[in-house]
Amino acid sequence: MTTPHARSGFPLLAGSAIALGLVACGGGGSGGSTNTSTAAITIKGTAISDAPIANANVDAKCASGSGSAQTSASGAFQINLTNAALPCVLSVPDGTGALYSVVETGAGSSPTANLTPLTDALVASLAGTPPATLYTTFNAAAQARITAAGVATARTNLTAALSAVTDISTLDPLKDDLAASPAATSAALGKLSTALTEARQSRADLDTALAIAGSTIAPVKTILQAASATCGGLRSGTYHLITPFNGSGSAFERITIDAKNLIVRYEDGSTDAMTDQGGCLFSQPDNTQVHVAASGISVWRYPASTTTTAIALAIPEQTLPLAAMAGTWNNIGFAKETASAGLEVYSTQYTLDGSGVFSNALDCGSGLGDICSTNTPLSTLVANPQGGFDTSQGGVALRAFPFRTASGETTLIVATEDRSMLSVSALATPLSLPAIGSITRYWNASIGSTGLQTSFIAESTTITAQDANAGTYSRSHASNGHAETITINKPKPGMRYRPASVASTTGGGTVNVSEALLMRAGDSGLSVGRSVASGQNFLALSIDRP
Repeated sequence: MTTPHARSGFPLLAGSAIALGLVACGGGGSGGSTNTSTAAITIKGTAISDAPIANANVDAKCASGSGSAQTSASGAFQINLTNAALPCVLSVPDGTGALYSVVETGAGSSPTANLTPLTDALVASLAGTPPATLYTTFNAAAQARITAAGVATARTNLTAALSAVTDISTLDPLKDDLAASPAATSAALGKLSTALTEARQSRADLDTALAIAGSTIAPVKTILQAASATCGGLRSGTYHLITPFNGSGSAFERITIDAKNLIVRYEDGSTDAMTDQGGCLFSQPDNTQVHVAASGISVWRYPASTTTTAIALAIPEQTLPLAAMAGTWNNIGFAKETASAGLEVYSTQYTLDGSGVFSNALDCGSGLGDICSTNTPLSTLVANPQGGFDTSQGGVALRAFPFRTASGETTLIVATEDRSMLSVSALATPLSLPAIGSITRYWNASIGSTGLQTSFIAESTTITAQDANAGTYSRSHASNGHAETITINKPKPGMRYRPASVASTTGGGTVNVSEALLMRAGDSGLSVGRSVASGQNFLALSIDRP
């Protein structure tokens, strides 16, 4: 990176006949349904993972009735139920855990329900919870999700989420006849297995992400991208590189990263190699340092001159619906009032609805931020063809880049193309006190009013005490042992306040702790802080490290 780029599976199933296993028919319902209309139901299917799952018990639990059967050598099974009522959930052990499937309400008396990693993933999307949880707590609420419409929606979501890995648009994971035609499903399962391995993700990771995602599948697509061999957060794909405060030309550049081969490609076609420095830190030939969080967001520290360092942010590109950004947001930023002025810190708060309309805008100034005044709302978000969303305020054009983690938490980065402003927004969700003994490891860069880095440290802190009544906790720093006290949800829910203090170090000295507002950007691994006291003016960007 220059200143920074101002160059502005498994074998096919054998046999076509279904060898049926012994059947255990059960009475008694799952205990969670009031459905009393029962009938004989025969559930058939095939169980395969990396290979056919042979001689394993498939268990079915229904709204009324339960039963099991053993799979054949080809993984085929048939469960004959008497006095049963749909829907049902099925489970089979696969050597490393279990696979799950469902039969929806209204599926008839002889439904098909395969059990594969694809059905497992579909069940996660359908249930909105890990499949094992659905099976364990198969109550009326869980059963109500298992409808034809619900299955169809989950199938659509799964197809979209896996589109960059394998095309399953012509497959029906639940109901395809895998005994007669296994090839397409075998190929898809092989590609999915390879993708999970290259992405350093487990099947459980995928299921959890799908359960949370619903129709917002961008985070699932992000975690399925191939990862560096040593850093799961560095993934192949397209990123938005934002270079605020310094340099010339546009602050926005779309770059691609080949995480397997550690190559960055810029918009002009030039490339940089990255060298793995360990611990999710990578360097480039010009001494740019790339600090990568587990989510994929990274802070880049690049040479602005032979003696100075500047900061950039790289955000994995995602296409998110406006509804994913709805809520009330806290915002911390650094901006110039005029082209010749120095950068100044500030805080704001705003509400964003599911249509991209801003309201309840507050300007909370550069002080503590507990007293705010009404502010002009930003204009309605409009999708930018190059990614992110366009908006404006007071005639100043802005671009917003949302990023959502696999756990469903969203961060919003807003900047100007002319490099005069950068802000980080996080939802105003009340914080809980961290557990005593918990450790946070991070890199932290402070930026002064010129937009250049003024300090940098690799640090870790340990929570040493907490006061639930006061909403405070204390933490000590590994670098020199100094301690500080933090108040949560001050001045706003979701924010933290650190008062100024003089703290003792383990070496017998002292350090001056600056008054600051602190805010984690959800669970993205990115944190932002700013000065509070008059006469101080700094923005801090932190990235969690392994």
